[in-house]
Amino acid sequence: VGKFRTYLNLLITMLLGGLWHGAHIKFIIWGALHGGALGIHKLYMDYVLRSKEEPKGFRRFLGQVLTFHFVCFCWLYFRASNVATVDKMLYQMAFSFQWQAVPQMIMGYQLIFGFMLLAYALHWLPRSFKNEVAYFFGAMPDVAKAFVITVILLIVVQAQTGKVVPFIYFDF
Repeated sequence: VGKFRTYLNLLITMLLGGLWHGAHIKFIIWGALHGGALGIHKLYMDYVLRSKEEPKGFRRFLGQVLTFHFVCFCWLYFRASNVATVDKMLYQMAFSFQWQAVPQMIMGYQLIFGFMLLAYALHWLPRSFKNEVAYFFGAMPDVAKAFVITVILLIVVQAQTGKVVPFIYFDF
């Protein structure tokens, strides 16, 4: 009973999170999907992966890929104007995807894809190396830190789209 209540509470919490964004079915679906996924993950951790050790190697990679794509799928419901639009997008992805346009898209957004690849590669660096970099950055003079942050911000600004995208919560 206690574990079931935990799974149910995860679902209810995310449903409420969806309703907090608006009383539209698309937000309820978004919350239900996330709550269901959290419940399934907790169930998996409790009964399948009984050890407290984190998954490593391919299992960790697979978990990250599945989580990323699931969250991206859920964002369709969150950002679309209505559920019919989501249905249309899913239909087009499943039955009208134009594979021949992929190279053109990659070339058009090569800087963005490069940043994504770099970020993913950085994610897999050993924690000890990341700690050394953090220590090195922390030990730098404030002027040098400001310079590094400015360069990173300039690179990010160069990678953004030309269109101004308002903060997501301005829509609510």
